[in-house]
Amino acid sequence: MALSKEDTKYFENLFDMFATPGWKKLMEEMQDRKSATVDHITKAQFITNEDYNFNKGILHQTEMFLNLENMVTTTYEAAKDSEED
Repeated sequence: MALSKEDTKYFENLFDMFATPGWKKLMEEMQDRKSATVDHITKAQFITNEDYNFNKGILHQTEMFLNLENMVTTTYEAAKDSEED
């Protein structure tokens, strides 16, 4: 199945965003946030279940952002490959 014009534009817009200095800065900040959250969880002597779950949610969201470019690229390549079949 071929990518529609709308789908192609969607991917192009995301790839344009990934190439910006702002995206690269956001990824740096998200990596710092991930490290700080992991440090907080692993170094805390008395962490409540609520605090643990909150920080686990932060890690999940942070990793989604950090993996977005790879997920989009993989999805785009799979769609392009299926066009060739």
